[in-house]
Amino acid sequence: MDRKTQTIKLKDSRKLAYIDYGDTLSTKLVLQHHGFPSSKMEGLIFHEKALEMNIRLITIDRPGFGDSDIDADHSIKKYISEDLVELVEQLEPKPTEISMLGISGGGPYVAASLFYWPRHVPPVKNAVFCAGLCPNDPKIANCSFKFRMMFNMFSWSWYVLYPTFSLQAWMMKSFFTTYLEESEKQQENQTSIRNKMKSALTTADYEALSQNDNENFKIFMLFLRDAYKNPDYLNVFIKQAWQYTADPGFKMSEIETKANVTVFQGGIDTQVPQEVGELIASEIKGAELKLYPDEGHLSLIINKKQEILAACLK
Repeated sequence: MDRKTQTIKLKDSRKLAYIDYGDTLSTKLVLQHHGFPSSKMEGLIFHEKALEMNIRLITIDRPGFGDSDIDADHSIKKYISEDLVELVEQLEPKPTEISMLGISGGGPYVAASLFYWPRHVPPVKNAVFCAGLCPNDPKIANCSFKFRMMFNMFSWSWYVLYPTFSLQAWMMKSFFTTYLEESEKQQENQTSIRNKMKSALTTADYEALSQNDNENFKIFMLFLRDAYKNPDYLNVFIKQAWQYTADPGFKMSEIETKANVTVFQGGIDTQVPQEVGELIASEIKGAELKLYPDEGHLSLIINKKQEILAACLK
């Protein structure tokens, strides 16, 4: 699959990068909001199915990720109501239907699209959360102590987050650099990396990444490498973390939408636990929860991609 990075120039002269997956001539458009940290390469997971289902799937680098310029004034609201609107208005052919798909850390952006998407562009017809994080909401106070601790970590000061993300970056960069490096020992190196990751993943996630002769491991490494492309990635990651715990300007219960809202959730997800999917589905009026007890964080996305894309076609 050879889809190249495309960019548009926004009104404030920033560059917004994306990849056009699936059927690029389809007027049924899905805007994919990648996880954290991740990038536009994440759409590789869905490309073949999107092509088969005649879906145009566009996965965008959020500001500072991948090839998109940093936005000093980035907010979830601004990104949804300004950046993405400019992108949609420049697309050809013009979409007649728009769906939002949020993977993991892309979840709050899907929620915001149901509240902030302007009326002068085609409305959001479907909104799909997949192992999706929820936006900051008062009801998080009712979640487990473990999740509240994990979520509130995103609000820590720069002096705490910087060394935390630095350590994470050192480990992840060594993984994807070694895994993707072409050398005489590439196969041996890849096996070593997979074995190291095995202990950190649920069995379901490891098995899903190992499918297709470990092709999904390669995709995972590609979108991670792309996420770390910006030289100032640590500050980009910190500001993204702060956006998750910032006041989004709405409560999930205040969302009034005609869109079909579907929440896909794995029962053994250790990164975005089941209670988060249940919270989103209970707070957004009319939302449908699809719970898969035996799926983890990554396995849900990989094993249920056809069902996920079908939810974007209601």
